[in-house]
Amino acid sequence: MSRCEQKVLPVFNRTVVFSTTDFSFHGHPEPLACPEGQSRKSVSFYYYSNGRPDAERSAPHDTIFRET
Repeated sequence: MSRCEQKVLPVFNRTVVFSTTDFSFHGHPEPLACPEGQSRKSVSFYYYSNGRPDAERSAPHDTIFRET
């Protein structure tokens, strides 16, 4: 979490797909500031597969929030 690898503008109808592991940090480094009267909307889907490498496995958990 020492640098930004990629920024994606939240434009209407855009989809972002990426692998999620315990080390695929993502989110908003700065608090989100929406225009007056508007809010951010998002939908998340997680697809699980059989046979994940041991190096990517951890105990089950909910979202882990980290400070930069």
